[in-house]
Amino acid sequence: MDNTQARGAVELVNVTKKFGEFTAVNDITLNVRDGEFFSLLGPSGCGKTTTLRLIAGFEQPTIGEIFIHGQPVAGIPPYKRPVNTVFQNYALFPHMTVAQNVAFGLEMKKVPKEEIEVRVNNALELVQLPHLRDRKPKQLSGGQRQRIALARALINRPEVLLLDEPLGALDLKLRKAMQLELKQIQSEVGITFIYVTHDQEEAITMSDRIAVMHDGVIQQIGTPRDIYDHPANRFVADFIGETNFVTGRVAELGDFVTVDIGEPVLGTADGRNLSIGQEVSLAVRPEKINLYPQGKVDPRRAGMDMEELAALPDLPDGKVDMQKWLADEPNSVVLNGRILDVIYIGTDTRYQVAIADGVKLFVRMQNFGSRYDHQFTAGSPVYVHWAAENVQILTE
Repeated sequence: MDNTQARGAVELVNVTKKFGEFTAVNDITLNVRDGEFFSLLGPSGCGKTTTLRLIAGFEQPTIGEIFIHGQPVAGIPPYKRPVNTVFQNYALFPHMTVAQNVAFGLEMKKVPKEEIEVRVNNALELVQLPHLRDRKPKQLSGGQRQRIALARALINRPEVLLLDEPLGALDLKLRKAMQLELKQIQSEVGITFIYVTHDQEEAITMSDRIAVMHDGVIQQIGTPRDIYDHPANRFVADFIGETNFVTGRVAELGDFVTVDIGEPVLGTADGRNLSIGQEVSLAVRPEKINLYPQGKVDPRRAGMDMEELAALPDLPDGKVDMQKWLADEPNSVVLNGRILDVIYIGTDTRYQVAIADGVKLFVRMQNFGSRYDHQFTAGSPVYVHWAAENVQILTE
């Protein structure tokens, strides 16, 4: 493999950017693969837009190196870099038609008119707006303006397309539709997209990989599934989705770690070095927790599916002892709980549940209709159940 291939599409090596005494980006290193949809995700002020501007050439690093397809770009101005940028405000020329806006970059490069016409048509077909070529930007919707800005960037055939919160000005429904369209367009053109967003759902929906940033530092890089299911630290677990945190102390080490939270529970440490007595946090996603009625109940009321029902032994009274049934599952946790609050939100129901030592958990359970016909109410005693592999033990 040659060095250019090894470096991928974009590489940042120990990059720091200071503005006076303020450090916006602090010693970050990342490698964006060729043809990848890569997102920089984090809250406002985390350094993600500064990182994008460093790649684009609008800012220069205080320390460190940036490579695009293996070539160093220090000191090279934005217009000479093989990248294009799409901004949130679209930056379309109001006095030009759609076709003129899209063609602008090619005209500046003195591309022959015949080639410009063909490439403009192809770009407008790509974003599904050829019928609007003669309109002015003020005659377009927000979503249409966003797609025209995308067509204008792609027509220059950049090696890397940089997108700085391009959907931020759109309403929620249009934003979700455009997420899917952007991902489809990226797959069709096959070039590298580097996308900045503060919206974790947007990043998870669109990205091949994500870099989560906080205070100018990359906290974790991974696939959406890696970051969601195996967060590197508490910040990532809290920022990506909804998470319950329960504090305890390590009681026993093994394939699964036993943590004392007032009573022993199991979780997974993902290779972290732990010691007996160490204070840790358990990170438990609300949808990874199940609730079951206490006592002996009709198994259908427990939400069991047909496969689970078939596996049950003959029950003399037609009921199953829920505590015994749950405890028989390997590497599972069963706790006594009490429902504090119930919120119905359509596709699922959100419960607040009290467990050991006054610890409170949020639980989300899907509404399955006739299969799941019990209804917990405030004050109901329940069994709180989770599988150890679904609980992450965090040390920071």
